[in-house]
Amino acid sequence: MVEKRAIRGKGDWTPVNNVPVKDTHFKVANLIEGSDVEFRVAAVNDAGLGKPSKSTGSHRVRDPICKCSVIGSTSSSDTLVLCGRFL
Repeated sequence: MVEKRAIRGKGDWTPVNNVPVKDTHFKVANLIEGSDVEFRVAAVNDAGLGKPSKSTGSHRVRDPICKCSVIGSTSSSDTLVLCGRFL
């Protein structure tokens, strides 16, 4: 089980997965960009939920999919850089 909590206010841990994670990677949905969160994991088996791991520590949520383009630049003008999501 993967759990998260918001750093600000040190809220309760909430699960972020409904099905077992069988890999070493897991994509967490519905995170708010700019927020600070931490994560932990716990094993689940026939005996139940195990003791959770130590927290990952604080992570700032950022959009990892960003393509930036230089729109224009001369020796006498500023450079305009546009960033946007792409698939």
